Amino acid sequence: MWQWEAAASQGFSRYKTLRYIIFPQALRKILVPMLGQFVTCLKDTSFLQVVGISELMMNATISMGKFKYSYQVILLYTLVALA
Repeated sequence: MWQWEAAASQGFSRYKTLRYIIFPQALRKILVPMLGQFVTCLKDTSFLQVVGISELMMNATISMGKFKYSYQVILLYTLVALA
């Protein structure tokens, strides 16, 4: 609230007040938590990808016992590799 009054006393327009006073203060407050959230999201995505690949390979190995011909097994692992 005080920033708006101070900017008005200096002759700043609403746009200039937001651009030069309000947004820089808000950006400093938001930047560190937002960066931490991004890092957490990146780490979780990498972990889930590793778990997902191991689950997919385990399911492919279980399904492999149902196939009669070797080309079906190769096709199965090709599909797993593309996923």
